[in-house]
Amino acid sequence: MEKLLNTCAAWLEAGTPLALALIVERHGPAPRGAGTMMAVRGDRTIAGTVGGGLLEARAVEAGLRVLETGGGAMLPFDLTSTDAAQSGMICGGSGRMIVLRVLPGDLPVLAAARDAALSGGRGALAIQWGPDGAAPWTLSFAEEAGQEGLRALPGGGEGYLLPVRGGGQLLIFGAGHVSREIAALAVRLGFRVTVLDDRAEFASAGRFPGCTVEVLPDLDHPPARTLNGDDSVIIATRGHLHDLNCLAWTLRTGAGYVGMIGSRRKKGLVFAALEAQGIPRTALEQVHTPIGLDIQAQTPEEIAVSIAAELIQCRAARRGG
Repeated sequence: MEKLLNTCAAWLEAGTPLALALIVERHGPAPRGAGTMMAVRGDRTIAGTVGGGLLEARAVEAGLRVLETGGGAMLPFDLTSTDAAQSGMICGGSGRMIVLRVLPGDLPVLAAARDAALSGGRGALAIQWGPDGAAPWTLSFAEEAGQEGLRALPGGGEGYLLPVRGGGQLLIFGAGHVSREIAALAVRLGFRVTVLDDRAEFASAGRFPGCTVEVLPDLDHPPARTLNGDDSVIIATRGHLHDLNCLAWTLRTGAGYVGMIGSRRKKGLVFAALEAQGIPRTALEQVHTPIGLDIQAQTPEEIAVSIAAELIQCRAARRGG
């Protein structure tokens, strides 16, 4: 969502209107769920996706129409029909999608949502429309997120509240070869990545584009930092003792995902040492180690794919689906 909101805000800052397409209701195995959003410009440039194929083509055409006419439109869809099957979308499912024109004057709304996502803050985009998709269509930003979903409005209208969610912070301890590959994937997946190491020749912006890089005095005493359940930490330093100290620090932060590279033997040794320091076994059992999904990965690139897949899986689980 961070990338999409950032792109939308940039278009509006440049004076370019856009249309937002948002799936507000889904039944069955449609390609994307409720809350999925994409943006369309008048030159057919898109950002994000509502699932590709027929559904995305309809979203683009509807977006071009509302850019001309104003307001918004309601688009029921049924991917169980013969037409959907002939177009290649045989996944099935049905639902509703709305398309709303957004003008440069709406920049403060999109900018507030973008800033909330980038900072890990809270809030929600609120879209409202009249009965059966009639005008007026409105877009606003609420600082309190509330519960995502459709809601009935007085007079027979409806609204959809879309909580703003950033990709979450990802801290990577260690700036070696595997960390470099993990960071590159994580940036593309929407995580705000910070890489920490005590070796300036490894922890450099040139090796980690798109990331924040911090050179520490040492790896055994990480700096104070506030993390929460949306954040993730990967420990991939060059030595077991560094890993142990970074893990002890991480388990006190409240991070939602904690992973450590290493063998099962290393896991046993590190966990025994941390239990001796008073860290509860229940906390240690939440650590993903050996890290990553088991895809028989061998190279740094393959290991990064397995770890990125686990990050996606855990992030989706935290968000309820």
